[in-house]
Amino acid sequence: MTVTSARTVQATETQKTQSGQTATELWSRVVPFALVFLAGSAVLFGELGLYPLFNPDEALYAEPAREMLEIGDYITTYLNYVVRFTKPPLAIWGQAACILAFGCNEFAVRFFGAACGALLLAVSYCFADRFIGRRGAIITGLSLITAPLFVGTAREAITDMPLSFFLAGSMFAFFAAFKLRNSSLLWLAYIGTGLAVMTKGPVGLVLPVAILAVYHFLRSNIREAFNFYRPLIGLGIISLIAVPWFAVEIYITKGAYFNEFIMRENFQRFTSVVDSHKGGWWYHILAMLGGFFPWSVFLPQAIFSAVPWNKIVEAWKNSGPFSILRPLQQLKDSEDLALYTLCWTVVTVGFFSASVSKLLPYTLPAFPAIAILLALEFERIIERNAAKRAFYPALILAAVFIAASILPPIFIGKLRDAPEVLGEIIQSFASFELIFVAASIALLSRRFYRSAFFLFVIPTFLGFLFFGHRLLNVLSQTWEEPLPHMARYAALSDLPILVYDMRKPSIPFYTHRRVEQPSNPDQLVAMLSQSKGAYILSKIKKKQFFRDLKGCRVQYAEGRFILVRYTPPEAAPANDNNQLKLDLPKQNSLVTSKLQNIDNRGSVVD
Repeated sequence: MTVTSARTVQATETQKTQSGQTATELWSRVVPFALVFLAGSAVLFGELGLYPLFNPDEALYAEPAREMLEIGDYITTYLNYVVRFTKPPLAIWGQAACILAFGCNEFAVRFFGAACGALLLAVSYCFADRFIGRRGAIITGLSLITAPLFVGTAREAITDMPLSFFLAGSMFAFFAAFKLRNSSLLWLAYIGTGLAVMTKGPVGLVLPVAILAVYHFLRSNIREAFNFYRPLIGLGIISLIAVPWFAVEIYITKGAYFNEFIMRENFQRFTSVVDSHKGGWWYHILAMLGGFFPWSVFLPQAIFSAVPWNKIVEAWKNSGPFSILRPLQQLKDSEDLALYTLCWTVVTVGFFSASVSKLLPYTLPAFPAIAILLALEFERIIERNAAKRAFYPALILAAVFIAASILPPIFIGKLRDAPEVLGEIIQSFASFELIFVAASIALLSRRFYRSAFFLFVIPTFLGFLFFGHRLLNVLSQTWEEPLPHMARYAALSDLPILVYDMRKPSIPFYTHRRVEQPSNPDQLVAMLSQSKGAYILSKIKKKQFFRDLKGCRVQYAEGRFILVRYTPPEAAPANDNNQLKLDLPKQNSLVTSKLQNIDNRGSVVD
């Protein structure tokens, strides 16, 4: 063999070896990502359309999406066929597209939010894989899909998960762009910010600006950051995405949208209580801890470890208080990421805590940052072999589950509208988790970190699937069933439909027409006196009220709701229903059969 041919053979073998190593490396990256993503998709999409819309939150976006398609107005949104000045329409556009793809049903209107949750999971995993490592990426992904507020919000037809996806995506892109000096990622970050603005308004711009300002101030590189970010160009990109719709909407509504959305939904919601959404300064801190439970037991030490306090104290002692930021200028990559995600978390939670009006999902945009903080904390535990850092939070977790397996019956009865079986579900889940927490603690005592982690996370994931769906089933039956079936039945008639003494914006979604909502008994009587007949949907506690109301007959009562038929006293009993063919969902055959027998028996009252 000649020297040339020998070199050729050697080069070929080297290429094969490198190719094999590349394939192995690619496979080792793809498989964990695929497993985490598929597990997350199972949690987010499983039985997504099985339950009725939860009122009022889901219906406030699902029904405008349906009406958008029916009316054909893709600029202004409507609820119950009346203009609704609330959020920009991006999420509603997404829901409307899903209705076109999957039909008008619960699965369709929830699909957009669940898809944003799955994409956010994927983005968070890939970001952690790039800047922490594969182990950190797995921890990031698994902590998100076992965080109750993340999963619960992603499965709802509301705007908070789409907002979190666009905001978190832009924050990941800003960090990566600055770190890698990558302009393409920078433009992607600005696009994400623009889409966040189109999802929920100015907050989509205010939060990224505030987070970046705090982070770069602490890093003492504001001028460098300003030159790199080119904010005027970024503002131009955001304006190209958001301003056209805002301008057209304000013009069409003759300024009414500006007053209602910009002033009321943003300024007033921040400075005063709007729609009874109030809470103390601690509200969103508890929402964060509860919404990210069980992983939030590690959060205090993860937050504390994100800042090199020892170096800061040393700088203060040596050079005075004006030098305390100096250690933050010389951070390692992992320390820099920890500081960034800490700023992201604190600014987000602090911003919404400062707002007078509060809602549980407002803290959700901080969850990807919290997941990164926790992944970094687990990396410290493993790298430093610091068993105590995992052992003591695990003991706290065990204590919480012990309390949850004992105390729920004491408190459930005091909660308004809480089903009695809720306590049983909580106790069962806590007892189930307690077994694996105890086993994980035993493994941690022997420093088997990886085994302890998976021994806990896998049962937690399975527990979410089983107990979570059981919980949703109980809540839907208690809060919503059989209202959709009653609404569909009433819609089969041409008679007007009234909703009395309850806020249920899902009823137009199920009836596909406008419903009247009298606000007091006098208004109800006035509406009925002007009609030739009507169906009325109301609460079970109003049964006697309607029995005493002249011309009204309670035709069906189940759960917390009643269906009332009104016939003018002077008119002969109408028999319009005999010609109707019911086309009700099959999942509640008992309700359907009872409603079908209404005409034969006159009324069905349980």
